[in-house]
Amino acid sequence: MAEDIILTEKTEGDIKTMWTKGLFGTEKPIIALLHLDPLPGDPDFCGSLDTVIEHASCDVKALQEGGVDGVLIANEFSFPMTYVSHAETLMAMACVIGAIKKDIHVPFGTNVVMNPEETIRMAKAVGASFGRSAFAGAFTGTYGVHVNNFGENVRLKYALGIPEMKLPKQIVARRISLMEREGVSFRTSCRVGQQISPEELAAQFDLVIFCCGAQQPRPLPFAETAGVFYALDYLRASAQSLLAQAEPAVTAAGKHVVLVGAGDSASDCISVALRQGCRSLTQLIRKPRTASTEKRDHAHEEAEAVFGADIRRYETQIERLVCGDDGSVNAVILQGSGEQLPCDLLLLASGFSGCEPASVDAYEAVRKTGVPALTAGDMASGVSLVVLAIASGKQAAAQADASLMGYTNIL
Repeated sequence: MAEDIILTEKTEGDIKTMWTKGLFGTEKPIIALLHLDPLPGDPDFCGSLDTVIEHASCDVKALQEGGVDGVLIANEFSFPMTYVSHAETLMAMACVIGAIKKDIHVPFGTNVVMNPEETIRMAKAVGASFGRSAFAGAFTGTYGVHVNNFGENVRLKYALGIPEMKLPKQIVARRISLMEREGVSFRTSCRVGQQISPEELAAQFDLVIFCCGAQQPRPLPFAETAGVFYALDYLRASAQSLLAQAEPAVTAAGKHVVLVGAGDSASDCISVALRQGCRSLTQLIRKPRTASTEKRDHAHEEAEAVFGADIRRYETQIERLVCGDDGSVNAVILQGSGEQLPCDLLLLASGFSGCEPASVDAYEAVRKTGVPALTAGDMASGVSLVVLAIASGKQAAAQADASLMGYTNIL
């Protein structure tokens, strides 16, 4: 049971579907296990990676012909198993999956046996939609007691930017519950300066750490037009609707979608728009086509599979919008060519300019009260990577500990 991914949650005897229906198209999917032959680095490796690929290709075709809804690919024959995966085995596993992806027509997942971190990395590398592993807690298995670091696994998942890499929500809720029992209070949808003033913060706490991310989008002239949304607002609305099991406030269903920008947020928008059932999808990229900008990820591969062509258009920008009688956008005019693209939903994923002014003002206001105020992540370094924000957060925690206690044991 330790390595089974949780597909549903039980509520008073009833089973409530979580994310499986959206991914597999059915509330009770049949997920087949594809166990790869021993890989390079495994003692029982046959000596030919082509043979491993051939067997895996035959297996995945047979499983799909049998009517399965999904396939989980695992290195179950990497005996003897270890908690530290060998590089040659991981590279070979990725190579095999890459070779058989053209034969896979259902959602597929990965499992690097006994290694949750490498399972997440493998999913990112090969474009998997889900994963199976013991992502949290301690368990006793074939090789004794083992403890997995849930926090590090979650951080890794977000650092790699894998919106489709599902982790059970019950585990997240359990982690929050444990932190609450340890004395941590969570106040969501609470903005400093609105729901609580900087002066109230200073009066209630001995030290304040501002970890406000760079959520201020790079401004564009037509951002206030009806039917135009910044990527983060669109993605947040989608996530909130899934959690509430309600219709999203903004949806791409049945719409012509134009996406401005590249990067992780843009790829997330592509994935969400495809799952919502957009009618068409075009991505406009300001930069020229190069080896760097041409690199595709799982979202672009999925979009090409749906629409039959690359959705990206390079060195292309919007000159102006065409709006209907109600003021909503219904087309965009491209610079230079004057070409008109149908557009019912325009998503802006052109980056962030920094932290929201209200967050910076609140930090300065707390400082003026004399209460120690620290910063971490984007508040300290400007727009940067998640992995750097994690390191910055640990550093701020050590500074706070030393300030309050006179010393710190935080490394």
